[in-house]
Amino acid sequence: MTKREPTPLRIWLQIAKSSANLEHSINGKLRENYGQSLSRFDVLSQFIRTGEDELSVGALSKELIASSGNISRLLDRMQKDGLIVRKHSDKDRRSVYIRITKSGHKLFAAMASDHHDWITKMLAGLPHNKQAKLSELLKDLQTVLEDRP
Repeated sequence: MTKREPTPLRIWLQIAKSSANLEHSINGKLRENYGQSLSRFDVLSQFIRTGEDELSVGALSKELIASSGNISRLLDRMQKDGLIVRKHSDKDRRSVYIRITKSGHKLFAAMASDHHDWITKMLAGLPHNKQAKLSELLKDLQTVLEDRP
């Protein structure tokens, strides 16, 4: 195995290291500027990404990008801070739904703007044509991973 030869293991290591680097940096900036974590940002972003004001806990947890660890504790703290509210389904008391609050929307809007700027600056050293190619390759990889048994 030569150093120039991309092997599946080397590809995985490069993706893992790059992802960890990006997550660490963004998590630090969110904490420093907003007192929030990447996991909290991720939860709030799901309402914007889906266009829904209310999501079941199950649907929410399936869509999260960042590892949230114990989602119940995360949601407890977010509710305590007034970013979300939880309610039981009228039809099935075992089902819990999460609704983003006005405060959650406002905080997310501010964080999202800065998040966009931070990511843009972090990737600025990679020419636009390479960013486009990388995006295309990562989409292909995601398709392959989703299609596997």
